[in-house]
Amino acid sequence: MKLRCLYLFLLLLPFFGGCSWQEYFIIVNETNFPITINYTLNESNNGFGTFDTEPAVYQLNPSGDIDWSSKFPVIDSDSSLYNIGITLPAKSVIIMGSLTNDHYENHNQKTTNDRVNLKNITIAFPDKNLEISSENFEKFFKKRNGNIEYRINSIIP
Repeated sequence: MKLRCLYLFLLLLPFFGGCSWQEYFIIVNETNFPITINYTLNESNNGFGTFDTEPAVYQLNPSGDIDWSSKFPVIDSDSSLYNIGITLPAKSVIIMGSLTNDHYENHNQKTTNDRVNLKNITIAFPDKNLEISSENFEKFFKKRNGNIEYRINSIIP
């Protein structure tokens, strides 16, 4: 009898682990050139912020998605805690933040508003800089495959 209970428990265990999901905030560099990205964060009032002070950078696979097995080392060119400066390699993605078990709709969303700690993002292109703030965030970042992303596919914004 005890063995049957153990088997039943082991059979049902995978159903309890699959209830969690992540939405990542990412910038995808589809170009053949490195791109400089700087972003500034506010200190979060709710213990932890949506955007990270230690981002992750991954290579893209041939279909343009994150290759989770090809992580790049991240070198932050800004030594302050809430200012992050990254040179994003060609054909790569930076994961700047995430939501766990929640969906991002817009920057005024009540369930995440106290955790969205992004002040601004500056993306440096050869001829000019692109400035992204919370007010124009949705103009650039779109939902795709469970991520909130901005895809850069040319060096001319």
